[in-house]
Amino acid sequence: MKADPKTEPGRQARDRGRAPYRLTGEQVFKMIETGIIDGGDVELWDGVLYRMTKGELHNYIVTETAEAIRLAAPRDNYHVREEKSSRDGVHSLPEPDVAVARGSHRRSRPEPPPLEQLALVVEVDHHTARTDRVVKLRRYAARGIPVYRIIQAKRGRVLVNDTPRGKGKSAGYLQTRIYSGAAEIPIVLDGTEVGRVTASDLFPIPEAEAPAGPCP
Repeated sequence: MKADPKTEPGRQARDRGRAPYRLTGEQVFKMIETGIIDGGDVELWDGVLYRMTKGELHNYIVTETAEAIRLAAPRDNYHVREEKSSRDGVHSLPEPDVAVARGSHRRSRPEPPPLEQLALVVEVDHHTARTDRVVKLRRYAARGIPVYRIIQAKRGRVLVNDTPRGKGKSAGYLQTRIYSGAAEIPIVLDGTEVGRVTASDLFPIPEAEAPAGPCP
């Protein structure tokens, strides 16, 4: 006898009178404003609210990456956003670790920019490999974000994806380049290289290579 896929173990059955509730971006903003939730480390994705856990390695890489891009990006045409919300439809408030939005910071609107307004996105993979390399990669490619970097915190590597193609689950990037060590990563915004950063400069200095402190 063939198992019913609706009741098969490992599959979620759904009653007609019971459906999951999908939050909207507006609802999340109101909950943050009223103190119902702490909006510091949360991300709304397809109606589901996720709490993000960020360690010091993650924080270090985000800071160094944002600073490197900020020094290179033309301030009249772009501004760098660190761990700030963007919009994607009614039910998603993606919060890239680092993003470069088109337009100067002074001219930015009070509403979060849509994903389509981003010229470059960076995610730091500390404990989020599948989300960064599958779920978010597809979404960012589908929205036409030209360059998507994934920084593999534990491996000391940077994956640079460019040339987005496709829609939905078939969306992706045509090229992926891997940088590590002394390799220089081009900072490309809308097809123009505006600067470079050495891959190793985005990561902490290994303890074995760190200079010794002063003797007591």
